Amino acid sequence: MKGSCVIAKTSDLSETGQNFGCPNGQEKTVGLCNEIMHTCGSFNSQGDAQTWFEANPDYGENIDANGDGKACGEGDHGGLNTCLNSEGVVVLDHLCSTGEHHPHI
Repeated sequence: MKGSCVIAKTSDLSETGQNFGCPNGQEKTVGLCNEIMHTCGSFNSQGDAQTWFEANPDYGENIDANGDGKACGEGDHGGLNTCLNSEGVVVLDHLCSTGEHHPHI
């Protein structure tokens, strides 16, 4: 169901553990269940978010809030905004290790 928070139970999983954690046995993209709402905090990178978004366009409203077609990009909550990692690269907000922010983004 779109927009619902679903928690998988052990009985929802296959015997082999395939798609572990996906409530209805759905496939995963970049390690996350398809057809479930996610936020930018769910992803390890903007690229992973984009890959998941392209596979799940009907569930991407939380990761492309500004509707520009770029998941977790500039202007999306938790996306590539002003957070720099320890190498000085702009990253998703939850991955900011230094607490530093780029003033020109």
